[in-house]
Amino acid sequence: MGWDAALEDVNKAIELDPTWVKPYLRRATIEKVLKKYHLALKTLKLALKNTGDVNTINKELVTLRYNISLANSSTDEHANKLRQQRALEDPEITAILKDPMIQSLLKQAETDPRSISEAMKKNEDIADRIEMLIAAGVIRT
Repeated sequence: MGWDAALEDVNKAIELDPTWVKPYLRRATIEKVLKKYHLALKTLKLALKNTGDVNTINKELVTLRYNISLANSSTDEHANKLRQQRALEDPEITAILKDPMIQSLLKQAETDPRSISEAMKKNEDIADRIEMLIAAGVIRT
């Protein structure tokens, strides 16, 4: 259960060989166990970019997205608030939330929930940022 030491090890392995898929998968697994789904998502997307093992990573992404869906549909409000609180400590999540385009989109979604999915279809960058917010539990679908 030494997650910090394990993260140090996998980060060092990635640093030594950024094309090796195994440390990315291990890091994503640790991040999932810690319920930091947005970090696991980021790790797997980085693995897609740096390694050639698309099939393995895509399988992990499917599993991760299922875990995110389960977490977002949880009725345990305490766990949901804790997850959101952890996510808001992440500078990347707070930066996404401060983005005027994202703020506008979230405001628009209050009256038209379909606006988010439409924006995601039109713009890959917005899709990535919204997916991070969903993974972090800031937006629940």
